[in-house]
Amino acid sequence: MFDHWLDRAWLLPVLLTLLLACFAFGSSIDVGLYMDFANYYDAGNKIRHGEIANLYNPYALINGRPAQSTMDFVAVPISAYFYVPLAMLAPPTALLVFKWQNTAAYLAGLLILFFHCRKFAGAGPPDQRRFATLFTILALIFQPFWFTYRVGGQVTPTVFLCFIAALLCHLSGRYFLSALLMIFIILIKPGFAIGIALLALLSGLRFLLYISASGLAAAALSVATLGWAPHVGFLTRAKNHSSAPELFWGNDAFTVALENLRYCAVREQMTTAVLALDWTRIAISLGLAAGFFWLIRLSRQTIPNGAARLHLLFLASLCFGQLLLPVVWEHYLAVLFIPLAYFVACRRYFNREALALIAAIFILPAVRNFAFVLWMRGAPVHQDPFPLWLLMLLALSKSAPLLLLAVFLQRHYRSWFKTYAPPNWIN
Repeated sequence: MFDHWLDRAWLLPVLLTLLLACFAFGSSIDVGLYMDFANYYDAGNKIRHGEIANLYNPYALINGRPAQSTMDFVAVPISAYFYVPLAMLAPPTALLVFKWQNTAAYLAGLLILFFHCRKFAGAGPPDQRRFATLFTILALIFQPFWFTYRVGGQVTPTVFLCFIAALLCHLSGRYFLSALLMIFIILIKPGFAIGIALLALLSGLRFLLYISASGLAAAALSVATLGWAPHVGFLTRAKNHSSAPELFWGNDAFTVALENLRYCAVREQMTTAVLALDWTRIAISLGLAAGFFWLIRLSRQTIPNGAARLHLLFLASLCFGQLLLPVVWEHYLAVLFIPLAYFVACRRYFNREALALIAAIFILPAVRNFAFVLWMRGAPVHQDPFPLWLLMLLALSKSAPLLLLAVFLQRHYRSWFKTYAPPNWIN
């Protein structure tokens, strides 16, 4: 029944036009001038004016003037040089340029990912057309893409594109290029290092050596260029950022319910409860890591094709990297579109329950969007102290996509393995 709708000839051109119009609109609105955009703009300005010592001080003046915002810059110090060209423009112009770059990265990533995934959607023209239509629908409703524009732009679209390019490099054996792309991702978004570490541990000695050497070279260059002090500031900010209690408003992490309970326990000075929650979070993280290694071990026993095993390893590292992160901003979930697109291309291998879970992962972020969070912050229920029941409701709504992903991986990994079974699987 659903395929019948996807077969309508007029649907794909209409959806593509609508998708491009949404990207054009997101690139042109001046929303977010004092949000995430300002974070990168200020970092570039501090480098531009030689104020490296204040890189991790959000309240410092820049060239004698107030900063664009007081947001924390949480990235490797040398990455601030990437934003110097942005800082040379006036803020309103820089905002638009930054969003245009985001759009270019998203569109390039989506185009490359589509051509990669359509090979697995079926050989016949009807299969190709249906997948193209479905791919466009899902890109159109995938809220993490559009959240990027609400906060003034982000570097996550660049991460999205780099992961897709790294996937293709990985599959073709170009490990050095893949390693360079991974290190670049870590420089601008250190949180993704968890998933990259999982990938590096199981991709073979050659890739491990490449990424280790590249990482050490990047670290040495950063310290040699900027000195040790900014790196101490970076490590301090990263540690504080991973456990800041006020993050419950934007955190989509798998364990955000525990974080919110911990927030309440700290507020009520319940030391024993805080310790118990900390150990629970550690236990869950260890369980997730063990689940990742178990999945990969089982796949190597089941999937004969080496390239197929590498493909599964890459996608699994993206999934578990997100599940293990203590702080997941909504735009981080854009990276999940990569494995989800593959699952959709191979949907004939999954039963209805699996497809329902995939559909829910796409739909829920659109229902529970940033506007809803803003409404909750301004609603009469907002009070101090924040009520526990509302914290839990918010936590469940925020973590739902990753909770559903965990259920999908636990219940339907065998179907995922079957997608690599055909002898004509191609990388």
